Amino acid sequence: MLAVVDAGGSTVDSTLYICKSNLPRITLKRVCDSECVQAGGIFVNRAFRQNLCKRLTGSKFNEDELIDVMVDEFEAKVGHSSNTILCD
Repeated sequence: MLAVVDAGGSTVDSTLYICKSNLPRITLKRVCDSECVQAGGIFVNRAFRQNLCKRLTGSKFNEDELIDVMVDEFEAKVGHSSNTILCD
């Protein structure tokens, strides 16, 4: 079974396939229709920002400009990283 997942900015699209044969060429069959869920990166960034605001309340770091920088760094270093995991 093979899962294809496209995690974009505002949605996550996924489809499952099963391998029917691999000789003389790979033949895949879709086993479920594509699903599109509103759960992309913008929601991760939003939750990260909310968590920062909550945790930094009362500290010298609880300023909009500083939190903007933290969210930008998070998005640049963590949000755009990709991990490919293959399972059998």
